[in-house]
Amino acid sequence: LFQSRGPIITLRKESRFNWKVGPLTSKVQSNDTIHITQFIRGTRAALRAITMLKSLLYFQNRFHSNTSNCTPFEPFGNSSCAEKIHPPQNIIHMHLVCDRNLWTMLESQLQNCSLPYLKCSFYDVESYVNFAQRIPNGHITGPTPVAKLWIPYILPPWVIKTIVPDSDMLWNENPLMLWKIFEQFNPTQMIELAWEQQSYDPLCSEDQIKPLPSSGVNGGLVLMHLERMRNIRWDVTIEQFIQLRLDQVGILGEGEQEVYSFLIRMKPDWYYRIPCEWNTQVYSAVAVHCCPIIWPDRRPDVSHRCFDVADNKSFVIGALVHYDTPLKPEEPGWENSVVAGTPRSGDVLT
Repeated sequence: LFQSRGPIITLRKESRFNWKVGPLTSKVQSNDTIHITQFIRGTRAALRAITMLKSLLYFQNRFHSNTSNCTPFEPFGNSSCAEKIHPPQNIIHMHLVCDRNLWTMLESQLQNCSLPYLKCSFYDVESYVNFAQRIPNGHITGPTPVAKLWIPYILPPWVIKTIVPDSDMLWNENPLMLWKIFEQFNPTQMIELAWEQQSYDPLCSEDQIKPLPSSGVNGGLVLMHLERMRNIRWDVTIEQFIQLRLDQVGILGEGEQEVYSFLIRMKPDWYYRIPCEWNTQVYSAVAVHCCPIIWPDRRPDVSHRCFDVADNKSFVIGALVHYDTPLKPEEPGWENSVVAGTPRSGDVLT
């Protein structure tokens, strides 16, 4: 690949470092385990990843509000709604592809929780980023997101499926609900992404364009059916599509998102469109207009039916929000950041 641009790229698999947090049950590698993969570079991204993981575990109802140490951190009061639910609490296996110098910090943060239902595997990100750097790419995020295209060969072969969220996302739903979307795949589908919400149409009327609107997909969340990707020799296939795209444009302007959008237009039968509430992008006014959601304050054991807004079909409850903005939650200056824009009349947004 890229013989005219540099040496042929070959992916060198790194030895993997698996690390446990707390005593793991025998079910840790069962079919009930949810696999989540994150690429993390830098301390800021590592701290965001911890926050993201906390929001995920919160909506598994892992928060111990009945303990004295945790009571001051309870975000919501008790609900008067009589309809309670019991969120499934699947084991979470985090695959953290990150800077080696972050391993100790992440281990310390997670080990302090002593969670018996969380497993972490660490992978050195450097070799994969070096690999991706050979691909001409002008996107501001650099080569790291491009390296995600080779996740089927970074993770061990016994991992069949994985969810790949960016670190700047916050959960508002049990991750099992997202994991279950794999069950909706037909036999040919293997990747799932939401559309890019930065529509060129301020009225967001591109919804009927198939398989994709001109703005393509957003790479903030990807569901990968790894077994199917390996079966079609994804490594060879994706390199061929990258080469075809580079022959057209010379350099990737949108990183891995551009590759996904190009591939989906060529192979639409491989693609499943994820609903926008699983990747609600807040970086611009048009983006939030194209996916109007609400985000009710609720405990994870409270049903959505406890909120009147659930009966209004003009909007949905946000499940995973993507803060693809220069400032991220918890960073200095976040409180004074400018709101993306004024909602259109009739839209209910958070």
